[in-house]
Amino acid sequence: MLDFFLFSFSDPETQSFFELHYAEFFDRLYSYAAIKLRDGMEAEDCVQDAMIKFAGIYDAGRFPNDAAAFAYLFIVLKTTITERIRDKAKESHAELDELRIPDPSAEDIDARLDLEQAISELPEEYGNAVILKYQFGMTLAEIAKSLGVSVSTVSERLKKARAVLKERCGR
Repeated sequence: MLDFFLFSFSDPETQSFFELHYAEFFDRLYSYAAIKLRDGMEAEDCVQDAMIKFAGIYDAGRFPNDAAAFAYLFIVLKTTITERIRDKAKESHAELDELRIPDPSAEDIDARLDLEQAISELPEEYGNAVILKYQFGMTLAEIAKSLGVSVSTVSERLKKARAVLKERCGR
């Protein structure tokens, strides 16, 4: 995990609180990054880079609640992953699908990859709602606050996303 000696918070209480949440969300963030990047070391680097970027913003106290803060953290991670994929593609002049892919020997791995691909192809507002709900375990109210929309809008987005995912994944 990330050592925070590289980043100095304005007060020890903020640092303590941030480290607690880092430990709580690291596995979920890492899982998402590993699926997107198909490389464990790259995924860990991306999560750490995203956390360092986020730490500066978090320290400034810009978020009304934890749900909003960690929804923004997820967006920072998505941006960091996108930048990493683009940089890697530029460096190697390789197609994105030529990045290391784990051996999909089990059907559940195939199904998970298919689902992750389908989620990544959803419109952003649907994909973000799905990820915040099912990967981060946020409630509809927390998602609504973090995205700045109503609970009914979140519910509708999730309903539409599930329908699209069911159609694309054949489940």
